[in-house]
Amino acid sequence: APLSCFQPTQLGYVNNFLSLSNYSALSTTTTYDPAKTPTTYVQSYQLSVQRQLPGRTFLDVAYVGNYGVHEEIVQDYNEALPNAAGGSLSLQARRPIQTYGTIQESFNEGPSRYNALEAKLEKRYGNGIYITDSFTWSHAQDVAAANQELDNNDSPVVDLYNMMGSYTRSAYDRPLNDSLAVVWDLPYGKGKHFGSNAPAPLQFALSDWQLTALNFYISGLPINISYSPTTAQQLSTETSFLYRPILVGTPVLGKGSRSPIAGQPGQYQYLDPTAVSIPTAANTPYGNCPRNVARAPGYNDLDLGVHKRFPLGFEKVGLEFRAEAFEVLNHSNAQAPDAVATDPGYGVVTSYFPSRELQLALKLIF
Repeated sequence: APLSCFQPTQLGYVNNFLSLSNYSALSTTTTYDPAKTPTTYVQSYQLSVQRQLPGRTFLDVAYVGNYGVHEEIVQDYNEALPNAAGGSLSLQARRPIQTYGTIQESFNEGPSRYNALEAKLEKRYGNGIYITDSFTWSHAQDVAAANQELDNNDSPVVDLYNMMGSYTRSAYDRPLNDSLAVVWDLPYGKGKHFGSNAPAPLQFALSDWQLTALNFYISGLPINISYSPTTAQQLSTETSFLYRPILVGTPVLGKGSRSPIAGQPGQYQYLDPTAVSIPTAANTPYGNCPRNVARAPGYNDLDLGVHKRFPLGFEKVGLEFRAEAFEVLNHSNAQAPDAVATDPGYGVVTSYFPSRELQLALKLIF
């Protein structure tokens, strides 16, 4: 009989490896790649306007777009039909090919779109201060997540009979992305406003200091709400095949309604359990809830840095000291909650991104 664990080919094959008695099409996921597969391609377009403004200010505004055609997606080619109203046929009895279980088909028919307004403003001051702000307002759409992009309960598998029913915001859609950076080279030392003729010890101690600040905000990632079906509702044994519930309200609670969970410090209700209803009829396993209908909390972060370069007496060789504080305000950035509506902890935020971190470093530059 076949081994119950992985065995590398260097150890050879088990006895009767090719025997049909050791294989069952019902319990094995069969992979199917169509003979005729169109080539994937992406159309990209961009229009930008750049303008030099008074006072050492530079503005860049751009529209950026992508349109993906024939992108690879996955479906169960042997997806079962729903039961009749009140029916109780088994999953296998409802499959088109009843002698096989899941037939995982990879095919190139998925569309995707990305449209964005990008703006960048730069300002340089004569006293060593440099400020830049980069802003993006975007929207990304597709029918399924990539195999390695299954954030927040999204899935790479589409419904065989209604692929475009999943066409909506993509798993990586983050409409707002803004980063503000400030760099200040302190005006002390040779050639600077202050301390140009200061004694060497003061030059060594007080020159070549740099202060940096970086603040950015990013919209939260989409959340795909699903539920666990009953046996009579099940359409596939593919593990990434998801069923979406009935949406009867706004899925995300308002800030004033996000109640803390008793006895669980830091945890609170983010998604509204009363906004979704679980389908119960065997013939309607799919609700009206769109894919990726909710959005996780946004991410806001302020990082500060202090840098000092010490010359080592050789041309272009120096030692740089760096003291950096990440998430300096120790703001709580929550991660996405459980998005399976039939789970006991549905919609509860239980985890956070890392809090404040301090870092000291020495860097040899040559």
